[in-house]
Amino acid sequence: GFCAGGDLAELATADAPTLQRVYAGFLAVAQCPLPTIAAVNGAAVGAGMNLALAADVRLAGPAARFDARFLPLGIHPGGGYTWMAHRVLGAQGAA
Repeated sequence: GFCAGGDLAELATADAPTLQRVYAGFLAVAQCPLPTIAAVNGAAVGAGMNLALAADVRLAGPAARFDARFLPLGIHPGGGYTWMAHRVLGAQGAA
């Protein structure tokens, strides 16, 4: 897999500074001055999808699977997901 997402049990007990560090990682990729590429050939789930969306280019292999999973789990789409989805997919695609 590419990235199976965050550890939900750990995130549930995380304090604000910990969550800010996690979110800063996605933003660091999105704001990197160098071109970034996400080579996805497996599952990119939740935070893993955020990581792929943060990259400038996504290369998806035949086994790539993208799944936000936030809403089915009853949690907010964290890690900048809504901003990055809109940036990559446009308003209609993100909706």
